[in-house]
Amino acid sequence: MADVLAKIDDIAEPLLIAGDRLNTLEGHKAIAALAEQYCQWGRYAEAAITLREGWVTRSAPDTAACPGRSPFDDDLRRQVDKEWSQNQSGVEAKIASLRNDIEHGGYKRKPYAPADLMDGLEKRIKEFRDASRTK
Repeated sequence: MADVLAKIDDIAEPLLIAGDRLNTLEGHKAIAALAEQYCQWGRYAEAAITLREGWVTRSAPDTAACPGRSPFDDDLRRQVDKEWSQNQSGVEAKIASLRNDIEHGGYKRKPYAPADLMDGLEKRIKEFRDASRTK
């Protein structure tokens, strides 16, 4: 049992943060660790969703970066999400393409090959992990 508990501790430790807000450097690292963990488990939809929400959260004000906590401003979060989604010139478009392919089960003209999908997710997670925190 000790071995199992140690493995759980190893998985959970990178996900722990000291506060409620995810728009901090510590929160950013936890989101990256969660996306990576989802990939390791083969939970690609969850990885893509976590990655997208991580990018949105990075630029969110404090009241839109503490999901499940008070005060959480749903309207402000929707606004930040909308602004992020409208910028489709870089990482946003790449993540949207991956996430949409997963979410729609590959039902499009040229779906990603499984290896390309996993490789793309891993690259986008690395970009997120390596991104410096900006406000």
